[in-house]
Amino acid sequence: MPSGLYVKGGLGQIQIDENYRNVALMTTGSVFLPAEYGEVVVAVPGSIAMVGFRCEKWIYVHETQLAGGVLRYFIRNGEPGAGAPVQFFGFGVPAGGGTSGVEVMDGSGQQVFHSDFSYWNYHAILTSQGGNEIDYTAPFAPLVVQLGQSTYISMYNEADAYISTTHFRTIGNRTQTWKVAGVVGGNYPGNYTFGEDGATLLLLDSSRIY
Repeated sequence: MPSGLYVKGGLGQIQIDENYRNVALMTTGSVFLPAEYGEVVVAVPGSIAMVGFRCEKWIYVHETQLAGGVLRYFIRNGEPGAGAPVQFFGFGVPAGGGTSGVEVMDGSGQQVFHSDFSYWNYHAILTSQGGNEIDYTAPFAPLVVQLGQSTYISMYNEADAYISTTHFRTIGNRTQTWKVAGVVGGNYPGNYTFGEDGATLLLLDSSRIY
């Protein structure tokens, strides 16, 4: 090992060394959902690599936009009622650390870990594709990162067939998905498929960052 130190888990696996690379918790906050089918925007710096969410109501990430150094997540409410908080946790590449704590450097002297930061802890990747809905209980209150598109659209002969939108929610330690199906007529040319039939969710262990 050219530099740094080894940190090993209980099973002897290396968790942190000079090759460690990860993103750390950089920003947190909450926004309140509007009424059913309404939309709220979560805005974070463009340097944020990913955002995890928690909400007890059915929500989904409708769209993301990066403009002017700001990354915006458009969150939609999938059930009646308003006012439920959507907690968000943004992760990015940390720059430096404080004057105390533990640092791990790589061979070029670049910092790859500092104990001042809380790093995300991957737990599971869950998929609800093919109509399979998720109902998963973790040993902690998870954060949910929606991977890819939530809405599945198939267009054929200038008819826009809206197949499904996958919502997710977190209640305590439980993560669930719910796929809302439907078909809407449209006037869009071309034959193609957009999105995926069911959302894929990345679950993060929140126990280290709460």
